[in-house]
Parts: sequence; C-alpha cells; structure tokens
Amino acid sequence: MADFFLLKLSNGKGQTLLFFQNKNSFHFFMNRITTNFGRFNFDTLKQLLMKGKITFATLAFLCCSFFVNAQIKQKSVLLGGKLYYSNAITKLNDRTNSKSNSAIIILSVGQAIKQNSVLGVNLQFSPSTSYQFNDLNVQYKSQASGYGAGVFYRQYKSLAKDFYFFIEADANYFYLKQTVSDTSGFKLQNVSQSSVQLSLAPGISYKVFKNLHLEVAIPQLLSVQYGAAKNNLDRSNSQKQFAINTSLNSTSLNNLSVGFKLIF
Repeated sequence: MADFFLLKLSNGKGQTLLFFQNKNSFHFFMNRITTNFGRFNFDTLKQLLMKGKITFATLAFLCCSFFVNAQIKQKSVLLGGKLYYSNAITKLNDRTNSKSNSAIIILSVGQAIKQNSVLGVNLQFSPSTSYQFNDLNVQYKSQASGYGAGVFYRQYKSLAKDFYFFIEADANYFYLKQTVSDTSGFKLQNVSQSSVQLSLAPGISYKVFKNLHLEVAIPQLLSVQYGAAKNNLDRSNSQKQFAINTSLNSTSLNNLSVGFKLIF
C-alpha cells in the first residue's frame, strides 16, 4: 500500500489537498528543488517530473506559493515619500495664455495592521507658480504654498514576484496661502484657504531591493473636497466650496506621481 503524504492548502476552507508519493519524496523535493536563495533548480525539477516523484498539480501549487508568499507582513513599518510635478500651458483666448508649474511633496510613515494592509500618516508640502501672459508680456503672477497632514489606508495585492498593485485612501487637511500680483509687484489678491479632502489613488509598486520599493501612482483618481477661502485684502469677500474631481482623463499618464517606500 502506498504511503501517501498529504499537503493541505491553507485556504481557510480545507477543501484542497495535494499529494506526494511519500514523505521521503517530499523532503527530497524540498532539499533539491531550491537553493539558498529560494530559486528553482530547473535541472532537478525536470528530473523529478520525469521520474514521477511529483505531479504537475503539485508543481503549479508550489510555483504559485513563491508568488503568494511575497506579501507585506503584519507589523512591517513603512517609511516613504512621493513626488508629483506638473507643468502646463493653457490657452485662455486668442491672445492670452496661462502657464503653471506645481509640485506635491509627500512624506509618509505607516505600519501594516495586517498582511498587505497599511495604516499611516502623511505630511505634505505643495508649492506652485502660475503666470497669465499675452503676446507682449506677463500680466499677472500667482504664487501659492500649501501644507497638509492626514491619515491613509493602503491595501496591497501581489501581482507577481516583487510586483504589487495597491489602492490608497487618504483623508487630509490642507492650508493654502496664495498671492496674485501684477507686473509692478502690487498685490491684487492675498488668499487663505482651508479644506478637507478624501481621495483615492491606485498604483503599482516594485520591490527593487530587500527593503526598497519604487512606485508609480495616479494621484487623486477620485477626490471629494470641502473648503473655505477668504481674501485677506477684502475680508468681506469669502467663499465656501464643495467639489468632486477626478484625474482620470486623456492626460492622466502625464500626471503620474513617482515615489518610494522603505519597508522593514
């Protein structure tokens, strides 16, 4: 009677079993099939398949295991940053154009509260400059500096070895100060704005080294924002605004953010 060795999948339901012919073949496989770095020895694998010591079903399971095990472990600490930069020229009418440069710099720290789920905090700095000009000269110049802080929740999904898809939900508070001046430097507006924002951002993360992940994301794929602004030169002029925005359009690929994460 054959001495079967049962290997049970940890799928939480106890429905699937894989079989080696015996315990010796299992130990032989585990000792021969991997190196010290956990990579497959394909020559040994070929011999084992030809001799019938393992089945293709078992092989498929073990191959998948190498991918599934590439997870963000519970209690892992994440330290990271993200940079978003945009440069755009907009035609306002036949003779007037607007040119803008803006950046978002985000520093973040978080911890995996469970496997592949990270909760953390963000700090943000957002400088921007824009010009409105015609064929002759600059008409107006706008400068702004924004500061923000908030919390985020990120869910990772392993795609393949060292590749992850993630979706991040953020809740942030922002404070923005903006000045608009003419060519002589005279201030036309001095605006202060406070707002709260909820947003979603999907992205791809790649594990470059043991603790270093590089990532690309679409910032604020969907955002909901409520804010209040006032002109400090005219305190009677204040505004409140509620907005729902999306960055999913024909220029989405021109507005990607690039960042990194250190995971310990």
